[in-house]
Amino acid sequence: MPIQIFSRVKDGALSQVSGTPNAAHIRYTYKKKQFKYKINKVWNSGESNTEIYNDLKGRGIVYPRIYWVAFGYTGSGKTYTIYGMMRELLYDLVKQQKEVRVTAYQIYRNDIYDMQSNNTKLKYYKTNTLVIRELKETKLENIEGFIDLVQRNRKLASTNMNDVSSRSHAIIDIRSGGKHFTLVDMAGQESGVTGNDNAKMVQRQGRAINLDMLGVKECIRTFKAKDNHVPFRRCLLTLLLKPMFIQKCYVAFICTISATQDVYFQMDSLHYASSLYDDTESEDD
Repeated sequence: MPIQIFSRVKDGALSQVSGTPNAAHIRYTYKKKQFKYKINKVWNSGESNTEIYNDLKGRGIVYPRIYWVAFGYTGSGKTYTIYGMMRELLYDLVKQQKEVRVTAYQIYRNDIYDMQSNNTKLKYYKTNTLVIRELKETKLENIEGFIDLVQRNRKLASTNMNDVSSRSHAIIDIRSGGKHFTLVDMAGQESGVTGNDNAKMVQRQGRAINLDMLGVKECIRTFKAKDNHVPFRRCLLTLLLKPMFIQKCYVAFICTISATQDVYFQMDSLHYASSLYDDTESEDD
């Protein structure tokens, strides 16, 4: 299971980025201290969705199961990036004249909702994996119509950092030609400071989002350490992602950063991203 870690920067560029094509070094000076982060690659020059899609497509081309997972602070371009990848992928598959089948659902406040069925709450069961009942799968007929449906049914809330912050984890499964793609748009992070200024419900949502991110990180850490117990059942998101660890697949985590946001938020996202990075997966370092 190769896991590669990327960062996409919007509204500017990071000034201290160096390294090789598959091992990027990022440096910050913050409060007179030096901080260093290492991931696979930074898209730091205004790369288009098409350019990023072609990069990811080439890296995962030999794998039958592919995960693209986007995370970052609210307002950093996370949803724009994952929906951009989805649009590029769907048009690519249709161009190849392959049948495309899709599901779209979201995890919100420990429940699961079907975004293709007007956000119907779905029953689920926690077995060795997460089993979701009556999830609607459709043959893709209209790409823009499907993307618009997913966008309209996404759980959103206004926070101090973003008027339209995603509060749910959105999961889009795409199957075509023997390949299975899972695109995950994780809920937008909030800092503890800004979160404390938000409404009580948004505060609870923010804490749950951060705990889910810690759960994913802990699963990756224990899996890499070959621990006997990997805490997949820690939350719905980690149980959902369990196949990522046990199947032959390619995984890309995309950390989105806004160069106009506070440096602390940028560093916090990169700290998380760097903690997922694995030197053994680097071809050039």
